[in-house]
Amino acid sequence: MPDVAGFRALHYDPTRVDLAKVVAPPYDVYDEAERARLAGRDVHNFVHLDRPVSAGPTASADGAAPAPDPYARAAAQLEAWLAAGVLVRDGGRALYRVHQVFASSEAGRTITRRGFVAGVRLSPLGGDGLVRAHEQTQAAAKEDRRRLLSATATHTSQIMAGYSDVAGEVERLFRRTEVGPPMLEVTTDDGTLHRVWRCGDAELIGAVRHYMMPRKLYILDGHHRYETALAVQAAMAAEAPLSTYASANYVSMLLVGLDDPGLVARPTHRVLHGLPALDRARVLAEARAYFRVDRLAGAARDPARVAAALAAVGGHAPAVALVFAGDPDAHLLELDPACDPHAAGVTAHRKLARLDAIIVHQLLLPRLFGQDAAAQERADHRRYVQGADAALAELEGGRAQVVVLMRPLALDQLKLAADLGAVLPAKTTYFAPKIASGLLLQRIDRDEDLV
Repeated sequence: MPDVAGFRALHYDPTRVDLAKVVAPPYDVYDEAERARLAGRDVHNFVHLDRPVSAGPTASADGAAPAPDPYARAAAQLEAWLAAGVLVRDGGRALYRVHQVFASSEAGRTITRRGFVAGVRLSPLGGDGLVRAHEQTQAAAKEDRRRLLSATATHTSQIMAGYSDVAGEVERLFRRTEVGPPMLEVTTDDGTLHRVWRCGDAELIGAVRHYMMPRKLYILDGHHRYETALAVQAAMAAEAPLSTYASANYVSMLLVGLDDPGLVARPTHRVLHGLPALDRARVLAEARAYFRVDRLAGAARDPARVAAALAAVGGHAPAVALVFAGDPDAHLLELDPACDPHAAGVTAHRKLARLDAIIVHQLLLPRLFGQDAAAQERADHRRYVQGADAALAELEGGRAQVVVLMRPLALDQLKLAADLGAVLPAKTTYFAPKIASGLLLQRIDRDEDLV
């Protein structure tokens, strides 16, 4: 049974800072140039904690001593901001109701995603676990998050997980908490309005704990951070046993009903670069051994047309589109019905072997672009980009050779993979908008119980 608990959140004091200048996107969605821009926006911008760099010009902000180790620097910065009152900690345990209001291009209207932030007991992944994952993780990313969590003893952002609430039982419990003004309210650069209410009523917390017990949790975003939290928990337990309800046994999660209309899945496109001797004609000719290949004349800079062509592929057939640098056309690749994925080298579970991401990473990349599993783990020749326009822009100026345009993974496919205990390629799912980093932080402490 999932153990959902209230916790004493750390958050910015909105009377001391402009929230719009200090909250930041999740650590893994911006490049170094964007990080520098955010860092320059305010000395208290959350990137200084969530994605630290070695000591530099702002290392002494608010009295934090410069540290050669960026993670030690982040920890010093966190303590300095607490001492200065820039960050404050709630006096009692609570759940935190979150609304994210955003314009949905898919729905053509403004949508409100509703969820709540809680401490969730860490549960091993795999088997018949209570927390279920579906995405492959990478060692370097986990080591980065492990070092930050170990140094700061703080979950600096939320893992997003979905749960079934078809009858709306959990949602009904929170309705009365939304009548007053929110504790925190900020509009982020992507236009999303975040609103946070503090729910400290013990009866409400108990009722939510009760209703969440029979539910499974599906990780939607944050696989690296979840595995990192497990590793840090294990390290702390190895030093000395943890009490049952110690905060170190819990991770910070944003929990959203799987039927929430604001749970919007978007594709993450693959941008390939630096591949030796890439020949478009050869790639397309060899593709015909596995795919039906259709040329979309003049569509290389028309992502809406490409998306429509991908959406029109019927029968749950795997399909992607390739766009090559210097080619005005796009090329739609639909797996040939006569192609047996396993005979072509796919190793995934038979129920997953025809998912787009599986076909891309276990067939298309190795067979057509020479990117075997080891090369894909190194990611030397691949970047991940959200938004077809942004992905196609990479083809300009020699930044990319080819773009693989994807479709979003359906929620039922995600649940199937998670229930099977299967691991899909990294960046198979992307749920937008993400919760802003810096809104709510959760400390871990072997001496503090959450229940």
